[in-house]
Amino acid sequence: AECARRMVTLGRRVRAERDGEAIEGVAEALGEDGALLLRLDSGEEMPLWERLDSLYFMRHDADEIAWHTFTLHQRSLSPPIVKAREAAQAGNLQVMVYADDFPELFLRITGCFGALGLSILDAKVHTSARAWALDSFLLADPRERPIAEMVDTVEKALLASLRAERPRVPQAGRISRQAKHFPIPPQISIRPDEAGQRFILNLTATDRPGLLFTVAQVLSEHGIEVEMARITTLGERAEDTFVIKGGALAMPDRLLEVERALLARLTPTD
Repeated sequence: AECARRMVTLGRRVRAERDGEAIEGVAEALGEDGALLLRLDSGEEMPLWERLDSLYFMRHDADEIAWHTFTLHQRSLSPPIVKAREAAQAGNLQVMVYADDFPELFLRITGCFGALGLSILDAKVHTSARAWALDSFLLADPRERPIAEMVDTVEKALLASLRAERPRVPQAGRISRQAKHFPIPPQISIRPDEAGQRFILNLTATDRPGLLFTVAQVLSEHGIEVEMARITTLGERAEDTFVIKGGALAMPDRLLEVERALLARLTPTD
């Protein structure tokens, strides 16, 4: 299908492990169930990614898909899976999280990154129709610690956070001098999606340490779950979009409470 050709780079070789055996082939298309169809050198067609859907392939590039495929089809690993590597942008980290989706997942991930002193430059949060989450993050370390050290630190800390009784709460970080003198007034918009089954949260604010954790905390306090997110940081400006769900959103007065709570938490106090 033409849609599938846009979602997966045709001709790209993908290597994975299945049932203890290494497999390699060319990503051809998506099956009707959302599986990535891999054409092996023998001519056999093998489905991968049965637990994800087409939206995943629309939002990730070929390099990310290849990395995820290689990681998630290793027999020795079982969810939750956390993997980190040096990003193409030198000095930054790329982190993937694959787990059963649950209400505090996004809160726990952002809380862990905040506690480690890492800044989230970009995030792709994806939850499949089968309630599996595969989230990808691009992180910067203001302290510029060695990449190899941080890869190990992030993997261990994030796994521990996902298995802990409660989320980690990062300390409040300082905003930059420029952001302090030229703050961006927060803007919040929550509206139903086209199908009327989920809501779209659009947020613009001054970027600062712990911003996403603050957003996740407010949503969690109101019983709202994050199903998808697109995080964009442009200098001191954060422009984030979330697909969210929760009973509070169906009631105008409760939805207004959520908007007010977000505005209050995101407005600088000094």
